[in-house]
Amino acid sequence: MEFEKRENQSKNLLIALAVILAVSLYLNIQLIASLQELSERINALEEENLYLKSQIEHLNKSLQTYEEALTIPSEWHWLYAAGVYAGPKSEPKGMLMKIYVNLKPGSGRVFIATKPLIGIELQSSAETAFSVACNLLNLSKSHYDLYIVIEANKSVNIVDGPSAGATLTALITAALSNQQLNHSIVATGTILPNGKIGEVGGIVEKAIAAAQEGAKIFAVPKGQADVTIFTPVIYKPVPWITIKSYKYQVVNLQEYLKSKGYSIKVVEVESITDLLKLHKITLS
Repeated sequence: MEFEKRENQSKNLLIALAVILAVSLYLNIQLIASLQELSERINALEEENLYLKSQIEHLNKSLQTYEEALTIPSEWHWLYAAGVYAGPKSEPKGMLMKIYVNLKPGSGRVFIATKPLIGIELQSSAETAFSVACNLLNLSKSHYDLYIVIEANKSVNIVDGPSAGATLTALITAALSNQQLNHSIVATGTILPNGKIGEVGGIVEKAIAAAQEGAKIFAVPKGQADVTIFTPVIYKPVPWITIKSYKYQVVNLQEYLKSKGYSIKVVEVESITDLLKLHKITLS
């Protein structure tokens, strides 16, 4: 009796081992198949990566060649535009760029180039500016192609590209009507489809950059002649501990610039017609 019991236990154990082995074999087969599939995917991705790298290298060479060959004819209209980029310690810095525009008979297309390579998102603003300028002059956008070249003194990533919208609209309007612009005016502000100029950030940094370049007038969106500045406050509860905080203060931009030694007039503009009046551009 005892012998039969042990024999049954042995059989059960063998059956359990057999089941375990079968399951293990099945899982190993599935694992091998998955690993093989993963290996194939990795190989495909590596090939795709090599292809993309070659394409990027080709595009970079093409862009470099294009940049070197890019020349701007003297008859193109231009204005300074203010932008903001991240400085060495990620602090916001202002800089001026020259924006050139020209129009030729076409079908409403917009072409944008930068010199040197600048990270700036301008396509949407340019499309809106093109439409607004044509509407102001009762012209059909579909009859022209717009060419824009942005020129800066260094390669940077501009973080506020849409703020050039108002400047672009003034430029396109002047080019379409063959009128001259006042290069001592620097403006910042987005352009809306109805011709209104929208609010932007980085007003203080842009204003300082404009003043440093000798601009006489800095045009800002309506309501932004007063700005918030951040003044660092250092507190030492004990000699070996320094706590740095910031004091927020709303100040008049023109007075603030004057206190920093800059002589520049700050003017608010509510719509593109206000900015055009500063440039003495007529629409009749």
